Amino acid sequence: MKFNLKDFLLRGSLNREQFQKVQPLVSDENRHALLLSLIVQLLYFGACLLGSLGVSEMVSKRLVYGIGTAIPAVLLIVQLLIGRRHPGWQTALIRLFCVGIMITGMLCSLISEPNDFTIMLLIFFFAVPMIFVAPPVELIVLVACTDIVYFILAPGIKPADILRMDMIDVGVYSTLGMVLGVFQMRGRYRRYWLETEAVDLADVRYRAAFIDQLTGAFNRNAYNKDMDAQKSAPEDLLYMALDLNGLKAANDTFGHVAGDELIIATAHCMQKVFGDYGKVYRIGGDEFTAVLRTGERSAGELLDALNAAVDGWKGSIVNKLSVSYGVVVGAEARTMTLHEVELLADKRMYQAKSDYYKTAGIDRRRR
Repeated sequence: MKFNLKDFLLRGSLNREQFQKVQPLVSDENRHALLLSLIVQLLYFGACLLGSLGVSEMVSKRLVYGIGTAIPAVLLIVQLLIGRRHPGWQTALIRLFCVGIMITGMLCSLISEPNDFTIMLLIFFFAVPMIFVAPPVELIVLVACTDIVYFILAPGIKPADILRMDMIDVGVYSTLGMVLGVFQMRGRYRRYWLETEAVDLADVRYRAAFIDQLTGAFNRNAYNKDMDAQKSAPEDLLYMALDLNGLKAANDTFGHVAGDELIIATAHCMQKVFGDYGKVYRIGGDEFTAVLRTGERSAGELLDALNAAVDGWKGSIVNKLSVSYGVVVGAEARTMTLHEVELLADKRMYQAKSDYYKTAGIDRRRR
């Protein structure tokens, strides 16, 4: 793959489409990482603050420890109250957390040992890219700004005999850490992309094997697989065998596009009503099956809802939808095998279909 500096800096070498695709995965991992990191920092600086109380020589450090405790405490409260509901806030909180680490490390270095800031830089550049995922340019900007501020403040605070070596250490370690950090960010983005692609490929294979391409309902393969796994009929079972009425007439009159419209409409009506209670399968042609767990709702309520959905449908080619179905519920299926349930539902469906055509005075051969 050709190296693109802009993609590398802004999106970890992913293109715009790939970058957008991995964002849900990145956001979810960052949310957990932020909570853990804030808690760890709060506990660490809180312990340091408690240990410095009453020690007169640690007045300046106590101030830094207080800042180091206050920053994660405030961010943790905001994250718990707002961050989960607003992903944009979460991104801002991660940036504030990283800035807080750098500010705390800088303050430690300016008031105490020469290498404190160098140690903080090492922790930051090696730990943060392992914890969070963000575009490499954000890490570069943060490092550059922190170094600039440090180089401005240090000459007025640090002793002259250690200033030069301290500034060299900061420059070398920050540059080294930044390079390692941005490449680590790039590697994590690529890994997330590969994981997303693997999930998508698995989804494509699953849909090809178990999803009907015309309607989006489960197909015959899925039905056979689920029935093989079903050991017995649950008490709240609702098993439905359903068939379209008038499909042949619609095909003959308006063409097969009209038949497809009716088949799709049937699937959508069933999925709308039954989606929360089980699965809808397109067994073949205009034949559908629904295997449901009704829970607290009665079978009659669900059937009334399906009838209302079917009666209220109007298409762009055909303006009416009609179906016939047979139903078996858990109470009567208790002593039956699943195969017997299927046969009984089919029998009732065909009887309902025969009654429909007789009532409508339609020749079954033109159905």
